[in-house]
Amino acid sequence: MGEAFQDASRIYTERDGFAPARLGGAVNVKWGAFAHTDLSAKKLFTLPAGAQIVGWIVAPTADFDGTTPVLDLGDGVTGDRFAADLALANDTDVITAGFDGAALFTALAEDTDVYATYADGGGGSAGAAVVGALYALVDES
Repeated sequence: MGEAFQDASRIYTERDGFAPARLGGAVNVKWGAFAHTDLSAKKLFTLPAGAQIVGWIVAPTADFDGTTPVLDLGDGVTGDRFAADLALANDTDVITAGFDGAALFTALAEDTDVYATYADGGGGSAGAAVVGALYALVDES
């Protein structure tokens, strides 16, 4: 009978520094950070082929200022595939709503890069956040 968890000294990571998707449980997470200075699409991480996104989290680490700061999350082809114009308030409240529900619980056909694109209506001089994707690899064969 196998152990439920691996000895930490035996855990290895993928090229991007995250543990393999099927190691240690059914729900996995990858995350990446962006700031108000990232005004063009910034690659945050890559989700593996077969991943089914089950949720998103945007956790601001510094207040965003400026006029109507917003965030799009896309795949490098479609800039808002996962979220369009998420409002980034002038506080550090965690955001868990406003993501595209059609992109949830559907297996990704291939490795998929996730990009963040920040914009504001002007005057933005502060703000940073971490974006996390919660996902599972489900064997549907």
